[in-house]
Amino acid sequence: MFKKLETLDLKGNSIEQINAISSLTKLKEIDLSNNKIQNVSALSSLNKLKKLNLGANSIHNALPLKTLTSLSRLTLSGNPLDNAEAQLQELHQALPNCNILF
Repeated sequence: MFKKLETLDLKGNSIEQINAISSLTKLKEIDLSNNKIQNVSALSSLNKLKKLNLGANSIHNALPLKTLTSLSRLTLSGNPLDNAEAQLQELHQALPNCNILF
């Protein structure tokens, strides 16, 4: 079910767990802003993603996202990233064609 889904908007739903999204491999755009997400590892296999909005969550580690080489836009603003400067630098190196907003 939903295997061909390309866009998903779940902003503002108090979501904490996103493990079920990992099976939606055709996704190109996801808006998960304004939730309660802490762990983004489930998104690391979604290699068709072009736009990912994770703004205003509770993410401390965004480095699992560096495998998403198709990303053109990544929003991480409003998250308490640990050692944010180092994480952002590593993400920029892994995703040179991605506009990262923090």
